[in-house]
Amino acid sequence: MRIWILSLGFVYSGCNLSDEGVRFQMGDSSRLDAKIEDTNQSSKRDVDPQSNDLGKTVDMEISDMQTSDMQPNDDVIDVARCGDSRVDDSEECDQENLNSKTCNTQGFGGGVLACTEDCKIDESGCRDSGRLTSSDEYSCSLNAQNKAQCWGLNISGRTNPPLGDFVSIVGGSRHVCAIKPDGALACWGELSGGLSVAPPGRFRAVSVGKNFACGILFDQTLTCWGNIADGRIDPPSGLYRALASGDDYTCAIDLAGEVKCWGAIPSGFSAFPDEKSTKISAATNQTCAVLEDNNAFCWGAGSLTYISFPVKGISIGEGFYCYIDQDNTVWCSGEDIDEGLIPENTDFVELAAGHDHVCGITAASEVICWGQNEHGQSSPP
Repeated sequence: MRIWILSLGFVYSGCNLSDEGVRFQMGDSSRLDAKIEDTNQSSKRDVDPQSNDLGKTVDMEISDMQTSDMQPNDDVIDVARCGDSRVDDSEECDQENLNSKTCNTQGFGGGVLACTEDCKIDESGCRDSGRLTSSDEYSCSLNAQNKAQCWGLNISGRTNPPLGDFVSIVGGSRHVCAIKPDGALACWGELSGGLSVAPPGRFRAVSVGKNFACGILFDQTLTCWGNIADGRIDPPSGLYRALASGDDYTCAIDLAGEVKCWGAIPSGFSAFPDEKSTKISAATNQTCAVLEDNNAFCWGAGSLTYISFPVKGISIGEGFYCYIDQDNTVWCSGEDIDEGLIPENTDFVELAAGHDHVCGITAASEVICWGQNEHGQSSPP
């Protein structure tokens, strides 16, 4: 049997056990003692960490005692070490080992959970939303088994998702991207112009435009790919927590709560929220953000809109927006959506507005849609 001892940043090995019991004990801060005991005598070898013996194998031949006599006691050292992929009592996680935790078990709607370098759970990649998306006459969602399902107008296979498990899903006017449990991306639909291969790396979030996409990597930096026109794949530097794309531009919220936009920015984007933002939604030429006080602000083409009461979430479509109030009720405002179609007496936890329809996930995890239904975009499976 070979015993490994880890102490003071060094590893000692080499106890060849036959019959005798062995106990290891820690001495003072500068010494590691290996004590060998039997019924007749004791021998002791001290290893000084300052000597040339460090890193060498300590070999001890032992006899006359049954190894079955070895029992855990106060002298035995079991060293917990962050970074060994084993979740010890003092750790919440360790590297890729999240101890069976997910964003869902942490109380979020979806996203990618991570582990910090000091073995603490990192929830910055989790979101209250991300299981539902709507765009130009189609929608997609993640079901209870975390499988993607899409419905509505099928152009270039955008409503034909791949197999596999996903933690969040986002669609643009021509294609869809979803994040896998390991943070990798899967995209489908019209993938021309640099979209055919999703970039490597682990993603916390992703947003999809008309012919490009952007994402937040696990180090919270931004990356974009696809059509290079108008700087739409040239994101700013810095660290970010959320993002959303319109057809030709993207806006993101940095860690300080400031909104930054790039690409073919529509007219009317000279005004941005004065307060810190926490969530963001984008359409062709308008963007809305939930502020730190849970009020909301929308800007872009047309007049500016300030919602002066708390909302839990907001999603913007083409010429309208919908939000969830503190009672989990949905309200919509704008020219291109009929408020009379909104389901009554229903609690919602997530919303996704498309060009001419809206879908929502209820507290009972049911997907309900309303608005135009010419191509089945308001008829989820």
